[in-house]
Amino acid sequence: MATITAMVSKMASALAAAFVRSLGALGATGGAGVARWAPVILRALGMLGQDSSNLGAVEHRMSQESGGNPRAINLTDINARRGDPSRGLMQVIGATFARYRSFALSSSIWDPMANTFAGLNYAVNSPAYRGRPLASVMMQPGGYSRGTGGRASPLRVELVVRSGGQSDFDRFMVSWLKKYVQVTGGGSAEAAFAP
Repeated sequence: MATITAMVSKMASALAAAFVRSLGALGATGGAGVARWAPVILRALGMLGQDSSNLGAVEHRMSQESGGNPRAINLTDINARRGDPSRGLMQVIGATFARYRSFALSSSIWDPMANTFAGLNYAVNSPAYRGRPLASVMMQPGGYSRGTGGRASPLRVELVVRSGGQSDFDRFMVSWLKKYVQVTGGGSAEAAFAP
């Protein structure tokens, strides 16, 4: 009987351990600290051209913001009352995430890499912190300063010039002008804007 009890106990422990590992694979456990996110932090630092010596300072900020929980959400501060709670490892609000995220990464604020990059990019490139070393921003008391104030990100325009020398924007404008612009006295819209 003792052998059966020991086997059942061992199986139950193995199942419980497997369940906990599966939650960790989903990135939903939190509380395990921030050291496990070091590879993510180092990658984001590299993408931003920041030195890896900032790792400790970023881990400090991440610990202060989320405790290493990628599903952390603050439902009590001013941002939450305005309908845009801070979320994820670096506790960024949606407007800040939209403005400072990398389009090479996931568009999910909950994605640890995307969230970390957005938080660090904000700390590096926000007007609130320009000219300050990243470590000083990460080590300051309290949370991030000001954020985007809930404003949406500005329109981003990408100009792509093809081998023919004409950009997609140029082609679009010419086609739009041909369709919608009436040239006084007749003639083509292209001729009206020719150099």
